[in-house]
Amino acid sequence: MKFILTFSWEPDRQRRDEGIARFLKTGGMPPKGATLLGRWTRLDLSGGFVLLESDDPKALAEFGLRRNVLKFSNATYTLPLGATVGTEN
Repeated sequence: MKFILTFSWEPDRQRRDEGIARFLKTGGMPPKGATLLGRWTRLDLSGGFVLLESDDPKALAEFGLRRNVLKFSNATYTLPLGATVGTEN
């Protein structure tokens, strides 16, 4: 399954800089069991989101805990969702 992890930084320059330093040190890659599909950061560096693929909830939790973020949402393609929503029961 695909998951979206959202992240944001409060306007605290020190915490933001710590997060950036941690990312540069570790490369920001997910643990074994999760695949990074993409990462987008807001231009003002106040946050963004990461697209992951995994069937391992432990790997997803580990990735989120490393970043002190636990805001995950399941992601689906619009086309299958549209086909499902457009059908009548």
